[in-house]
Amino acid sequence: MRRILPTLPALEAFEAVARLGHVTKAADELGRTQSAVSRQIANLESFARRPLFVRDKKRLILNEAGDFFFEAVSRVLNELEIETARLLTFGSMDRVLRLGVLPTFGSRWLMPRLASFTHEYDDIELHLVRGLSRSDFARLRVDAAIECSPEAPSDLKAHRLVTEEIVAVVTPEHYEEVTASGAVFNKLYMPSRPELWGKWLEDYGAPVGQAGLRFENYSMMIEAASLGLGVAVLPTLYIAKELASKRLISPFGSPIQSGRTYWLTFPAESESNAKVREFANWLLNQVVP
Repeated sequence: MRRILPTLPALEAFEAVARLGHVTKAADELGRTQSAVSRQIANLESFARRPLFVRDKKRLILNEAGDFFFEAVSRVLNELEIETARLLTFGSMDRVLRLGVLPTFGSRWLMPRLASFTHEYDDIELHLVRGLSRSDFARLRVDAAIECSPEAPSDLKAHRLVTEEIVAVVTPEHYEEVTASGAVFNKLYMPSRPELWGKWLEDYGAPVGQAGLRFENYSMMIEAASLGLGVAVLPTLYIAKELASKRLISPFGSPIQSGRTYWLTFPAESESNAKVREFANWLLNQVVP
């Protein structure tokens, strides 16, 4: 029986645009032209018989239907990527270390440091798997994972990496403009981390309105804050470059602890795995003060 499915290029384009918020950025990531990505989104919306994005001048935001579809598409593409990687390395898995990693932690903190790992351990092939939860260890067949939680998971071996600190940030231009007008700032937030704003307002406060802009991931929220769309409360380790360059400033208060910690975790039976031990030693050296 013929399956009623969109094309794989259309699904890849949808996932990238939904995650990044821009056709241009999605095209760059996928190695396609902007017109090709736009056409694939249009084809997918025609297939679905409904729009999947709300369009404004600067970015694309998932509507309710798109938000519903995004989680499934992201999960399926991730699993397809995993199984394809396993196929390509079939028979040579002894040199592969599969690491589950939070997407923004992976792109903004881990990847800039990986050159030293690949140089020191050139016999280990590191596979990064995004979007991991504790129940995914067996399903995704990962050797170790980096996760963020208030406490170390009791059912896994865990090494503390770094305590998460958060800070409210805004562009200098937007801060001056809104402060001079006496208005309030738009609140940029993630429904998956509602405690970020709650913790910040409890400790410091900020002149933000009740309504705001909602985002599904940190990358989109960082981009929105950098474009001057409002104030975002973000983990400092994700915006180190923006703070150092003054692209974003923190005029409302100093960083505070969020109550969460980043952990390197793995099942107890992986403790004897040489690849896991070597990666753990390298990673812990990266976070030594």
